[in-house]
Amino acid sequence: MTLELVLFGLRAPLLAGLILVLGPAGPRALAEEGAPVPAPGTLVEVQEVRFTSVGEWNDRFREKLKTDLEARGDAFRTFGPLTVFRQMVQGYVADLVPSVGLRYASEDARGRPRTYSGRLFLPSRRPGGAPTRVPLVLYQHGTETLRAYTPYYNQGDETMLGALGAEAGGFAVAMPDGDGMGADPSPEPHAYCHEATTARCLLDLARALAHSGTRIFDGINYVWDGRLYLLGYSEGGYIALAAVKALSTDPAWRDLPLTGAACMGGPFDLARMVRTLLQGGEPYTRPYIPAYLLSTWPALYPGLFRFEDAVDPALLAAGPSRPGGPDEGGLRQWLDGGLGGDQITPRIQARLTGDPNGGVSARRVLNEAWARANVDDGASVVMQVLDDNGLVGGWLPKVPVLLAHDPHDECVGFYNSRNLFDAWSRMGYRPLGIVPLEAGGRGAGHVGGALLSVPMAFVWFRAGMPASLTGLAVDTLKSRVLAGLDPGVAAVVDRAAALAVREQNANRAEFPLSRIRLQPGARPGPWTVSLADAFWSLGKVKLYTLAEFPQFMGQAPVPGLGGYTKFVRQLKHRGDSWELHPGEDCYMAVYPEKGAVALTLAFAGPGGGSGRLNIKQVKNKVLQGSAPVFSGTAQVRAGSFEHPEAALPFLSLP
Repeated sequence: MTLELVLFGLRAPLLAGLILVLGPAGPRALAEEGAPVPAPGTLVEVQEVRFTSVGEWNDRFREKLKTDLEARGDAFRTFGPLTVFRQMVQGYVADLVPSVGLRYASEDARGRPRTYSGRLFLPSRRPGGAPTRVPLVLYQHGTETLRAYTPYYNQGDETMLGALGAEAGGFAVAMPDGDGMGADPSPEPHAYCHEATTARCLLDLARALAHSGTRIFDGINYVWDGRLYLLGYSEGGYIALAAVKALSTDPAWRDLPLTGAACMGGPFDLARMVRTLLQGGEPYTRPYIPAYLLSTWPALYPGLFRFEDAVDPALLAAGPSRPGGPDEGGLRQWLDGGLGGDQITPRIQARLTGDPNGGVSARRVLNEAWARANVDDGASVVMQVLDDNGLVGGWLPKVPVLLAHDPHDECVGFYNSRNLFDAWSRMGYRPLGIVPLEAGGRGAGHVGGALLSVPMAFVWFRAGMPASLTGLAVDTLKSRVLAGLDPGVAAVVDRAAALAVREQNANRAEFPLSRIRLQPGARPGPWTVSLADAFWSLGKVKLYTLAEFPQFMGQAPVPGLGGYTKFVRQLKHRGDSWELHPGEDCYMAVYPEKGAVALTLAFAGPGGGSGRLNIKQVKNKVLQGSAPVFSGTAQVRAGSFEHPEAALPFLSLP
């Protein structure tokens, strides 16, 4: 019999009868046993619709994000597209989002048949009647070593973002697990950052869905409208861009009409990234990544190198390194698909340092002799193969492509997006720019970058892919998004945009703050403080006083002080000044959005008191320049510059 789904008052055959329930056996595969091998780009199995909880994903993702950003504090105060998306989610997204698991036919790098898996998410709130036309987004998740932690099994950190993109944006969002992942029955490892294999895996799912007609969507009242977008972050950004390149240069894919793409935070300049990473000596937060790359490429290029020759022999030995240690087994076992990166990293660190929390460099993972011959030598065959799989230079996209990257990304360097942008610019293509994934001059972090960029990409798609990055401002997005949403969603976005404006209120301070105090009982008359000299790269210097009550809805008090920052003015030009009265505290925020800030403050007080103070800040690290020179008895405590709650202020004037 044909299973029917009652959804929004509409009774419809589930997937138009493609899925037959045969007792407890569940959904039937579309390709019967003994049948000819299905052609690449065709569906092999479609599971029945299930509804999954956004709240459960949200809790898991938030915990991982917290771990990744614990040193960055609240760096995400003001980010317009994120605010809009978040408010849409909070106010409108159903807790249970409908989706179907999929398996489809493809090929690996050697042309051998493979069966890959993924999941398709659909928005839940659409009227009955004729099928609703929706655009299709192919969203590739980032690096994952745990084979089953993928969309097909309703797992994976980014799976939540795909579900939310479908629900809040009105998209059909298909998320492939990737080759060697999910329900792929092959024992072959994932082809990590291998251009041809990963692009094919993504595009064969797009082709399978695009050529399925209305069969996939009709069962829950949808039909594809012909628009196709590609989206990815981190390794997913690399794979999405590799697919864009294939669609732009290979006529074999001309049946897929790409509309636009968002390729963000990815290792696009692959050889340079690997060389930079493996030649550095500083601790690397994800040492499992170079180990993962080295474990997968020998299968792609037989004879290129042996994994056992490339890594430190200590990692291959059976553990643990000490009784009861966490590093039981060896690197081969840790990378066999049963552990996530967060589980592999402490094992590597314990094996190499004796401490599961002991930092190690990416270089430390390697066999040093192998590294000198194959990494340090830029002309080595290994480096040439990596360069062959790079995506920078030699081609141009035929559709708008959104780039976004954390300028301070410690995992995948910003130069990957910068080099891609520059290469396209030299070839005559006009990229939109690179959206910096930061707030208040602080980088989002690699995991946090996904939280910022993926919602932004969905909003950008929904807004019609504005041709300028200024089109990502909340007020511009608001008008474009509202025009395409039903009244219920539009009202939520309207409220969200208003909230975003409040969050950009001038009274909202960015930390660190420094406190300047004119002592009570000082001589009559104020001190005048002026900007004598300054240099900054997109930096800001803002002044605040402390108010008893909030200055805008939702304002949080200054930690340790209990009051609320109230904006006085921003110092922009030499000679800009303000007055400080006896018994008054002033709070100064000196922070660069990018680069550095260097300024000289001049102080003039009653009775001829005067002084000068140099302040420097580079990438959020505050440095005091030359010693302050004062004619009076002013006290300077550089150590309290970033701590307004400290008992002693940074600068006390007599």
